[in-house]
Amino acid sequence: MLPYLVEGPITVGRSIVSSRTGFVVCEAVLQVYRTSPSCRILICAPTNKGCDVITIRLRGKIPESNIFRANATFRELDGVPEEILPSCLYIKKRECFSCPSIHELRKFKVISSTFMSSHRLHNAGITAGHFSHIFLVDASSVIEPEAMVALANLANESTVVTVTGAPGDHSGWIHSRMARQNGLLISYFERLRKSKLYDILDSKLCLVSIVARNIPEMNWEYLFFGILAAGILLIIRSGDNKKEETQNRNRNSNRDNSSPPPERIISPKIPPSKRPPESRPPPPPVSSSSSSSFGTPLSPPKPPGRPSTKPFLSPAPSNPTNPNSKTAYILVEKDALPIYAIPEDLKDSIKKDVVPRILKRPLSPSTYKDYFEALLYAEDFYLEKWDGFEMKNVTLELEAASIHKRKGKYNKKNVDDEKDDKVFVAFELDTIPERRPFLLSRDFVSVSLSGTRAEPFQGLIYRVVKSNRVLVEFGEDFHVQHYSACKYNVKFSFNRVCLKRTHQAVATASDPLFRNFLFPDSISKNSLLTAQLPSIDLDWRQISAVRHILSNQNAVPYLVEGPIAIVCEEVDGNRSNFLSRTGSVVCEAVLQVYRTSPSCRILICAPTNMECDVITRSLIKGKIPESNIFRANAAFRELDGVPEDILPSCLYKKERECFSCPSIHELRKFKVISSTFMSSHRLHNDGITAGHFSHIFLVDASSVIEPEAMVALANLANESTVVTVTGAPGNHSGWIRSHMARQNGLLISYFERLRKSKLYESLDSKVITVL
Repeated sequence: MLPYLVEGPITVGRSIVSSRTGFVVCEAVLQVYRTSPSCRILICAPTNKGCDVITIRLRGKIPESNIFRANATFRELDGVPEEILPSCLYIKKRECFSCPSIHELRKFKVISSTFMSSHRLHNAGITAGHFSHIFLVDASSVIEPEAMVALANLANESTVVTVTGAPGDHSGWIHSRMARQNGLLISYFERLRKSKLYDILDSKLCLVSIVARNIPEMNWEYLFFGILAAGILLIIRSGDNKKEETQNRNRNSNRDNSSPPPERIISPKIPPSKRPPESRPPPPPVSSSSSSSFGTPLSPPKPPGRPSTKPFLSPAPSNPTNPNSKTAYILVEKDALPIYAIPEDLKDSIKKDVVPRILKRPLSPSTYKDYFEALLYAEDFYLEKWDGFEMKNVTLELEAASIHKRKGKYNKKNVDDEKDDKVFVAFELDTIPERRPFLLSRDFVSVSLSGTRAEPFQGLIYRVVKSNRVLVEFGEDFHVQHYSACKYNVKFSFNRVCLKRTHQAVATASDPLFRNFLFPDSISKNSLLTAQLPSIDLDWRQISAVRHILSNQNAVPYLVEGPIAIVCEEVDGNRSNFLSRTGSVVCEAVLQVYRTSPSCRILICAPTNMECDVITRSLIKGKIPESNIFRANAAFRELDGVPEDILPSCLYKKERECFSCPSIHELRKFKVISSTFMSSHRLHNDGITAGHFSHIFLVDASSVIEPEAMVALANLANESTVVTVTGAPGNHSGWIRSHMARQNGLLISYFERLRKSKLYESLDSKVITVL
């Protein structure tokens, strides 16, 4: 079966309107849907925007019950158009998108997905040949291995494949010069288009020269092209069905009577490497083995008794393909990033408690990436080690809590607020650390009734109290069946989102252009800028620090060593948070930059929400208008945990009950943005590019591991960004779980490493102030 090519403009342009190519795709899909009752159609596009626009247009003609929009697990909810949300599956209590059970998934006649997210369908149990038609839309915009994620996993010899692309269009994310110059830049579409078969422009194989003109409505010309394409597809499909029936009859006549018949639906107990030959697709132009476009092999499914920990975020049900299961899906990490599976040789070393060789070498620009990858893999191995850890015959207690729902323009608390009564499930862990996993908020828990084979109930850890009392939030299905005498078996799995973000940041930071931030060794002459008098009372050391931050024109970070930025004090019986001397320096420096540099764009990152909130409040009091400052929150931060006075500087979408970011156009207008280190990834995800910020302040960077500091720095700074890093001596991150990672360098923060380097040990005021 040969792919059918449609050459024309990219499907969705900047105007978010389908091009003529897009209309052809949509009309062909509609024609197949209307004329073929047994059709199953997959539409893949490079971006969420492309998939969303196509889905919106199809939903006007295809019932919601027949169309499904498959999203990456941790796609931001506020980035999904409201009109297609009914065609998605969002698990609110886990704050992520999911897929329905394999039984329900097979019922959908049309599924749309990005190329990379289509792997979720393969992972969930959709087999090669399930789809009668696959449309690879704008395949010229992705590298060939990325197109193969959909094609190699979900097509077979009977699948009708349509590939669209634009002349001169290429993928934009290839970093390697060697890869670009030696073939990776040539897309699957471009390679086929230049082949002898398609070069003849036979209309049976290729539709070309669609004029690039975006219009909002379809006219007769688009309808003609769409029907023509759909007709050709149906003719090819009809002929191929007859050919396949003949081949099947021939195979059946030659097959040994004792051998089992070929099966198209693969049981979850059979790993891909042992599938019957009949169920595999023919070899595509590139390798058909399951692998990501980043070259990392994807692990085959594990037997149901022990769910795989890579790339899953939550334990899989005991039988992922059981149509009667309550939660017949597997939570995976965000598809837009690689899986970062632990290399087998490294895993063997860590398992034997042998320190990898790379960790015995000095940290340098050439070892930076491998060094921190090994440390992060050691941390990940700890999670794998305890994934599946089970506590048996546990008694679960119920613990009630009341959460206020705010009303009014700024959602301020008042006596008339409604109360959201929540009931958490509580249980105790072993007090000896070596006998149980180290758990954190947002990790996952699954519980099942002891002595039964019932499907487990999935929950999210709300808080761990005094290291051994765990509070978990479960859904209504758990509470309906629970009574006090029940005994449960409890298992754990871990949230890997932060680890993935740090892996990505380390890879980005290893770029040679980043050397001055990672290994600064010299400074240039500073030029003092004109600064106004401090607006708050500062001592001479603090004033000196502010002046040197303002005058820093070096491509190296400026360090401020002092107490952590926020101090907690008890005033009139109430605990209050205040700026420390370090925090005052940061806020005054931000205010001075804001007042003296009209074109400034400032990012302030801190380890915790509390620190970001206090700094934001101080800046608002320092006369930065609300229209110029934005507090970026994690999507599902609790609303009642946000101070009332900074809520106007946040964006909360009440209808979706989550925090969001404004459009990229609005986001670029803010002169000051504050965020936690990890949540700064949202800005990068939403389109803020490296170099947008003129100044970046990494506040209390001694409290986070270096890869966490890189989430902000590597993604959002370039060689022209002025970077200030603050930290406290002896302060360290508290969330490292792996003993090997702690002992071999992950405990050393970015601030501490720079502070001990030769450049900063001299205590030259041009690069460091000690408060």
